[in-house]
Amino acid sequence: MLTPAPGSKSFEDNFTSGLAYESVDGVSVEPHMTSGMHVIASSHSRPWMRQFNLLTAYVYFFNPLRLLWALVFPKTKIPLVDADTSPAVGASRAGKRPRVLRHLMRRLSRKARAHLGDAAVQTFGMWGLGYTFRATFRWTWHLMRGGIQRHSRAPMSRLPMRGVDGGRASHALPETPTPITVPLPAEGKKAA
Repeated sequence: MLTPAPGSKSFEDNFTSGLAYESVDGVSVEPHMTSGMHVIASSHSRPWMRQFNLLTAYVYFFNPLRLLWALVFPKTKIPLVDADTSPAVGASRAGKRPRVLRHLMRRLSRKARAHLGDAAVQTFGMWGLGYTFRATFRWTWHLMRGGIQRHSRAPMSRLPMRGVDGGRASHALPETPTPITVPLPAEGKKAA
């Protein structure tokens, strides 16, 4: 989901046009919600459907069926992913197994790691999906209940911008807080 991104050309327009949400059902939109997992700016009449579509896309990609498919038919097509990059086995271990068997075991191990990579990504994705569901399901509920308050102007920084002389920066926006100036000790005197 596209969200108002600071620094982008359309950042201010998303706020001044009323596209961006200030709060939904009494819950304020927090900065961590700008990750693209929460619907925080939309002109859709039912924004909870957009949020539901996001969750559906995650479930479509990370699910047990894809995990089983990845175990049988992995999509990893990286050339030489199973190439032998380990150093030669020293003479002390040479007597334990025949050289051909050692080579075969190392090759099978490399093949298995390359083959199981996609399945590991699916497993990690399904684990993360549990956390995503918990966080975004509550937001979906708030979107369904309505009560959307929209922004009328872009948010300003709460941090002051200081110029090189210690005062207000010349390029600071009009509503940016003024920095607190601390007088520098005069040269030759000790600061108390």
